[in-house]
Amino acid sequence: MVAPINPQRGFENIPRYTELSRMAIDDFNSQNNKRYEFVKNLTVNISLAAGLWCRITFQARDTDDATTDALKTFQTSAYI
Repeated sequence: MVAPINPQRGFENIPRYTELSRMAIDDFNSQNNKRYEFVKNLTVNISLAAGLWCRITFQARDTDDATTDALKTFQTSAYI
């Protein structure tokens, strides 16, 4: 049996999901010697399967690059 994937439209930026995105970008920064700053979640999809799988697409800004304000898109998966 496959668990359905449920888009969380309208709830993308609730604290639970933004905290997961912030943790993901902090982990990316520490592994890659970067300083991206979380901006906002774009999409959140969840699936209930003996817990909660969250697949999040979010935007972050590179604070080390003063020449551009361009946002970068990231994705993360988390099991909570």
